[in-house]
Amino acid sequence: MNLLWHSYNVSDYAILPQLDVQYLHPHAAVDSSIGLNPSPLLELSAAIGSKDVCLGAEVGFNTTSASFTKYNAGVAFNKPDFSAALLL
Repeated sequence: MNLLWHSYNVSDYAILPQLDVQYLHPHAAVDSSIGLNPSPLLELSAAIGSKDVCLGAEVGFNTTSASFTKYNAGVAFNKPDFSAALLL
């Protein structure tokens, strides 16, 4: 598990701190981040899979408005003669 603290430029005048938590495994990964400000945005993404199939999803949540700002999901298949992916 990795805990990362960093800041990034949102605009030319504001630098907002953010806390990231990452968990990596040979067949799975989880990443989450939250802004360290009075109205933080929470983001979570996860993926699990093998060499043949992979599933993943991400979600973003605005704590100020209590609403989801993004949500995506996907599945991918890999074979020696083709690859296919479906993203929602």
